[in-house]
Amino acid sequence: DASFMELNRLVDRGLKDAIQFQATRFVHGSLPINLYWFSPGQLKKPILITAKGMGIIACINGKVRVIDIEGAGAHPCGRSHVPYTSIVGEV
Repeated sequence: DASFMELNRLVDRGLKDAIQFQATRFVHGSLPINLYWFSPGQLKKPILITAKGMGIIACINGKVRVIDIEGAGAHPCGRSHVPYTSIVGEV
């Protein structure tokens, strides 16, 4: 029951502090997390956050599963998610 994010560079202390601050705001904000299904043709880059070089892969039903954390962004994802960011707990 863990998540991780892989970066291809070192992160300086100031940036780590900024990331921690924002993560804490998202958790304490109890932001709604919505789930949507799109056909690949419906997806537009400006509405999605994806890692550089990351492809968008459709599921068996031909649709792409997208989660949208209200106020934080939307991205393709294939795992289960809680309905609100506050359920995650401290990061």
